[in-house]
Amino acid sequence: MPMDWEDPGNTERITVAAIRYAATGSNRLGSLLVNPGGPGAGGQSLATRIAAEPRANNISASYDLVGFDPRGIGESSPLNCVADDQDVPDNVLFAQCLRDNPLAHHMGTSSVAKDMDALRVLVGDAKLNYLGYSYGTALGATYATLFPSLVGRMVLDSAIDATWAGPSNGFDQNQAIRTASGELGASCAVNNHTVFACAWTDEDQLTALTDRLAKMPWVATDGTVVGDTFVDGYVTTTNYTVNGAREHRLELLAGAAAGDQASIDAIAADNGSSVVGLEGSIVSCFSRPIHPDLLSFYQHVLDVTGDKEKAAEEVQDLGTRCSLLAEEGTDITDTFNAAGSDPILVIGVTGDHATPYPAAISLVAQLGTARLLTLEANQHGSAYLKQNAACVDALVDNYLLNGQLPAPETVCHLDAAKP
Repeated sequence: MPMDWEDPGNTERITVAAIRYAATGSNRLGSLLVNPGGPGAGGQSLATRIAAEPRANNISASYDLVGFDPRGIGESSPLNCVADDQDVPDNVLFAQCLRDNPLAHHMGTSSVAKDMDALRVLVGDAKLNYLGYSYGTALGATYATLFPSLVGRMVLDSAIDATWAGPSNGFDQNQAIRTASGELGASCAVNNHTVFACAWTDEDQLTALTDRLAKMPWVATDGTVVGDTFVDGYVTTTNYTVNGAREHRLELLAGAAAGDQASIDAIAADNGSSVVGLEGSIVSCFSRPIHPDLLSFYQHVLDVTGDKEKAAEEVQDLGTRCSLLAEEGTDITDTFNAAGSDPILVIGVTGDHATPYPAAISLVAQLGTARLLTLEANQHGSAYLKQNAACVDALVDNYLLNGQLPAPETVCHLDAAKP
């Protein structure tokens, strides 16, 4: 691919890594490009997961599944940067990465969308069929804004809108995470099958737990310190899980809070993280407004929290390393518009901690050619991979295979719990 899509005279090229699984059936409908979100996540592994997922058998039978790592990420001309060094400030590491990697100045979402269109041409499709999750919905919406006439069947699951990189979205996401994490404790109280009491049952108790861990952390047998930051991350990643995996993690937290060493060791051994890495931060900077509306943001925080100190703290934190990137705010930062495109299916989850539900409603309004499908649940993501919403799977199948959108205001619910 061209490193710089905006400069036809620039002959520098990058490599985009992709994987394709051929349709397993005889009624092939073309290719389905998939993206897992992030930003900063590679898409090759997502294609592999969907190809192996029984709930997606109808899709993998009719579409070639194509996954790709966005430019600068995974195996696609990856950046060569130091992301963590205790002796060097983070903003200095960020500046060094921008200085030493020319591609870092061409990693905006619009550039990736243009790579997607090149992939569409390479696989021989007249229109782009696409399934994107989380940040992948912003990527799909960007494509639809740039190339509305080339949109085929597009599913945007756990959607965000055009303001996804702005300060209000970040604040709303943090609030949603806090609420969802509190509700995890309530779900533990319903499904706890251990001898240990739940580690918390509401937000206040969770705050008290992390406050205690800040002063007296748990210590694993191998010496790993499990403090407040570690547990915050563990709880946040627990919000991404469903069914038995979620119950298991909550039971480990209950055991750890009661002093059970085996539970502490199991938590310490889990290195999963939902934090956006350096490459993802660079991608975000292209869509972060150069001059955010500070007054509106301040009022928004004040309206949500009623706390002037909190509002002042959030405004103070508006200073960002994105200002080190000359291209900050040069991508789409205000609204999407897919006028002229084929109908798009947007999925929103009511209790989504990572992409709060109001953003899905907003995205539908911005695109102008989309219909909203709602899942009532406390989780992030719905179609195929979560394996707990057959209603969503069936409706997405019908749309991708037959082009039929769900009826307006359709609401799905999770599968009934097995006895």
